[in-house]
Amino acid sequence: VPDDTLGAVPPTLDRDVALKVVTAPAEDTEEFLRRFRREQQVQGRLGDPLRTVAIYDHGQTVDGHPFSVLELLEGGTLEDHLDETANGGSPLSRMKEMAASVAVAHRQGDVHRDVKPANFFVRGLILALGDFGLAEREDKLALPDGQINGGIAGTPGLMALNLYKGAAPKRASDCWALGAIGYYLLTGQSPFAADEIDEIVRLMEESPLPMRPSEIVPEIAEDPQLRRLEEIVMRALSDDRTDLLGVQSGYATAMEMLTDLALIEAKAAHEQAVDFLTVAAETAAQRQINTSKGKEALGLAIRLGHEADRRYSGTAGIRDWLVMAHAAAYQIAQDVG
Repeated sequence: VPDDTLGAVPPTLDRDVALKVVTAPAEDTEEFLRRFRREQQVQGRLGDPLRTVAIYDHGQTVDGHPFSVLELLEGGTLEDHLDETANGGSPLSRMKEMAASVAVAHRQGDVHRDVKPANFFVRGLILALGDFGLAEREDKLALPDGQINGGIAGTPGLMALNLYKGAAPKRASDCWALGAIGYYLLTGQSPFAADEIDEIVRLMEESPLPMRPSEIVPEIAEDPQLRRLEEIVMRALSDDRTDLLGVQSGYATAMEMLTDLALIEAKAAHEQAVDFLTVAAETAAQRQINTSKGKEALGLAIRLGHEADRRYSGTAGIRDWLVMAHAAAYQIAQDVG
């Protein structure tokens, strides 16, 4: 790209950038360019410094090709690291990262429409969402004539059944894709694996839900956090047909899914705190229950246990509170030691 096409880039930027230059296919130039302009608009409007890939500038080359100047993230994409478990690579942490980034778009009413590992870019421990070429506001996707704004689009294997049938995408469609990625993170395979789209659709029509991850990887059943994650993944992959199977139907937004994912950690922290405080209280009872210090320590442990229940139920400030709770429990142990 000639240097003079980048004149709008601030000279003080002083950083490496990614340059995305596109050549529209001759058969559908207008629609292709519309999508590219839409991508620039959505990316610029979201502008989350952590959760989305930043766009610094856009323009057109001397040859007439549109381009975007984007943040350069050199850590690759989630697709490059799918089978790694180090550096925050647990299924739960990755699901939380993806849901948090998709939630940035969902809060503004946008449907990404192509949620997949290749569109999550690694920024340290954060997975930033990029490639908004198919994104559109949910209320603009269904056209009056029954058609879909931008047509049927997405990545096979990461699309809910109703999308193959021509239904308008919704934010719930992005959540289904998150569930499919989560299924792979738990099992190493796709929920409905097949080489051809027709075969994928056939599998989905025959079975409303895939096999549970714990039936493929038995170790999941032995891990409380993974068991809870499995429930979230199965709910994300559900639809109206699964109500009779006892599985709640889908997630409407990534924010809703993120709440359930956060509760997994809150539940684990709650259980840890209550267990720790129970031991401290029992120690106080056994050693110094008849002393004023022992009674005071026991009372504190009981109050902290009640507070743990309250904090977990409301999930407000659970992490900050646990720091205090553990410090208090340690003090109890010191007092009765």
